[in-house]
Amino acid sequence: MNARYKNLLHRLHSTLLILLKEQLKEPTAILWSIVSPCIFFHFMAIAPDNRPPHEGHYIIVASWFYAYIALSTALFGCSFYLIGRRESGFIRSFIYNRSSIALYLAAHITGYALIALCYASLFYLVTRPAFGDYSAMEFINLIIRFFISYTYFSCAGLLIALLPLKFSTASTLFSIISFTMLSLSYLSSTTESTLSTLNLVNPLRLAQTFICAPSNLPLIVCGAIFSTLTCGSLLHKYLRIHPVWSRY
Repeated sequence: MNARYKNLLHRLHSTLLILLKEQLKEPTAILWSIVSPCIFFHFMAIAPDNRPPHEGHYIIVASWFYAYIALSTALFGCSFYLIGRRESGFIRSFIYNRSSIALYLAAHITGYALIALCYASLFYLVTRPAFGDYSAMEFINLIIRFFISYTYFSCAGLLIALLPLKFSTASTLFSIISFTMLSLSYLSSTTESTLSTLNLVNPLRLAQTFICAPSNLPLIVCGAIFSTLTCGSLLHKYLRIHPVWSRY
């Protein structure tokens, strides 16, 4: 490996560590992305009236929570903070040419992918004992399904980040999107109405179904890879970062 690639990997690693440290210092993100799902899981999913008859039902009960973690991390982590960071003085001062943007996007997307995997792994470690012993094969299969769901959510969110949105506007938009998905998911399970039909195309429900019982896995994996490559190319070409001196 020549010096150019070593330098590139070093810059990527340094940027990735900075972004990870910044995210881990944000208590609100950790609260909503991992702490609250664990608490609600124990209060709702394994209450005495809802306790499943055997441990094989863990994925069925937990699939909605994994879908929620994937959604919240993708929208309010990967996509939302990309919009906020592109408005920061540091990024607008130093990350404006194509090579710097590519390096930053690689670190940003990789960092949140690692965070999402950590959240899902921690959720498994906390919640699985209530349904029996840990299973390495179950964990691997579950994490793969989770990560594919996260990939689709993050691609959709990153495409929204291409729009000329301010940080406050993006917060409102992502809140509306997530609230709509959560409301459809909840209301369709308690009522028989047109909401149940609408929930059939609810991305949160689709992710839950995929995590619980995946079908056409090779096709979905190919779709996730294609979506990631397409989204990355569009971000690299059209991401709106205006240098601080562009207004002069």
